Amino acid sequence: MGRWKEGRRAGFSAAAVVLSLLLAGCTEKTDAPHTEDLKSDKESARTVQLKEKAGKTEDTLIPAVAIAKVQSVLNIELNGPNPRYQAVMHEIMNSPGSEKEKQADYDSLIESLYGPYFTEDGLYRLKATGVFRYHLIEETNYSLRLIEAEVTQSDVKTASNQYNITAVVEMAVDGMEPGRFDMVGKAVFNKKEGKIGDFYIEDPSMEIHDKLFQAVNGADDPAD
Repeated sequence: MGRWKEGRRAGFSAAAVVLSLLLAGCTEKTDAPHTEDLKSDKESARTVQLKEKAGKTEDTLIPAVAIAKVQSVLNIELNGPNPRYQAVMHEIMNSPGSEKEKQADYDSLIESLYGPYFTEDGLYRLKATGVFRYHLIEETNYSLRLIEAEVTQSDVKTASNQYNITAVVEMAVDGMEPGRFDMVGKAVFNKKEGKIGDFYIEDPSMEIHDKLFQAVNGADDPAD
């Protein structure tokens, strides 16, 4: 099973293209909580639903609701390791189950975590492009923590459903100096559904990618 072997070797991937960021129109910046202080997935989803109910109109995507959804996704994606993800991936790699059963287990995990925030098409794209890109599934001692995130709505009328992301994460890996890294991304909402239809977050410097590669493979140069 090629895709699971790849996940075992690295447990992460990096996006190939850095999209141009649009100018800010509506901005919210927050300090990220420590992993241990994060609300549960269900509590985060419930908070978003309450905000949505309070501010929803028939055909308008409420910026505050959209920003809250993006921040919830960032809290899942950029705090690790995620024990649920690790447990499912270990089961997938070590169990004798069929390919179909393993895919169903993986899909169920992604849908339970990201379903409250993504459209059906958005979830499909998410599964195809990969989630938990900066999480390891190996028995390597490391931590990933979201320090702060800024989610900015485009001020272009035809792109008001697009939200640009800048974030700072802190990563610590055994045997390496901990460091802080800048990340960028974008979330594009489906206005009718009020959910994310497309999303990416990446490390443009590739420093996180390189450090995780070294932590897993013990190599000095990812190109080796």
